Amino acid sequence: MNKYKLSNIGLVQALGIVAYCSLVALFFQFANQGQPDPKGIWAPVLMLTLLVFSVAVSGGIVFGYSAYLAMQNQLKDSIVLFIYTILYCLIFILIGITMMSVLS
Repeated sequence: MNKYKLSNIGLVQALGIVAYCSLVALFFQFANQGQPDPKGIWAPVLMLTLLVFSVAVSGGIVFGYSAYLAMQNQLKDSIVLFIYTILYCLIFILIGITMMSVLS
């Protein structure tokens, strides 16, 4: 069996999602500074490509180890890990909303 608790793995996965989303937000922050609006088809192509890439990265973070556990016939652990990850993500969202309302 795993030497780490599923709740700790879920926390690390949720932190990975927060870190990745923070990097994408920084990309948007710096991409908008002093840049002219792209003309033609390039802006939608970039956004859709970033969307597909983000779905792949986020899916890998959230579902990767859960899928591995499921393939190892540890379905209960797989589901529990997924639930922990989603709950920690929800907690981080609530903390973010609270911080934004307090700081504004």
